Amino acid sequence: MSKNKTNATTRMLNYLRSGYDITTEQARSRFGITNVAARVYDLREEGFPVYTNMKKINGSKVHVYRLGTFPKRARTLADKRAALKSA
Repeated sequence: MSKNKTNATTRMLNYLRSGYDITTEQARSRFGITNVAARVYDLREEGFPVYTNMKKINGSKVHVYRLGTFPKRARTLADKRAALKSA
């Protein structure tokens, strides 16, 4: 991952750690991330429980990302990945 991608991903992670959620468009404009889904994937691969929800905002369905916690039953890496996919 290039330094700019790492920087933007770190800034987005810090934002999510502050308790905020973020839409794809917000991540693009606030952090300059062009491929938000790829950065979320990177965070998940690093072990962060980033969840994706769909919300209707101004009549359009958008992805909203938030940092959560893994369920207690998710003990292995495979369990954690499965939990993220089912959320």
